[in-house]
Amino acid sequence: MLQCDESVLTGIYQNSMLKLCRMVFIFKDLILTAQLCQGESCMYTINITGHHVDVTPALKEHINEKMDKLGRLSDQITTIHVTLMQDNNEQKAEATIHLPGKELFAAAVSESRLFHAIDAMTDKLARQIDKHKTRQHANHQKPMVAS
Repeated sequence: MLQCDESVLTGIYQNSMLKLCRMVFIFKDLILTAQLCQGESCMYTINITGHHVDVTPALKEHINEKMDKLGRLSDQITTIHVTLMQDNNEQKAEATIHLPGKELFAAAVSESRLFHAIDAMTDKLARQIDKHKTRQHANHQKPMVAS
């Protein structure tokens, strides 16, 4: 098993072993994302970043579950950027969804838990996606007026 402890690694090999350890963790994240998308048509990427917040595996899983629900609402999503922040006593979640010709943005704040902010943000994005789909459908169904 590969140990990623800086105190154990010494000398010339320390830098290369740490790089290898980082690559293993990145690879594990890619496998997790691939496993979440196996059963569905996951045609978009999800980028999760944290400012003054450690993005734990539980947070990643919760965000992926919520974004998969949004992915079922629209098959046009190309990328999703989620940013988690903590300021003083507030937990904040922001997300931008990229669609062809459109970007949707939502933010939510919770004083108690970051999971509540993620849920509120996801609800806002779901409403925006529905509104976008309704507008697209209405624009395509306009009757032709003869002049």
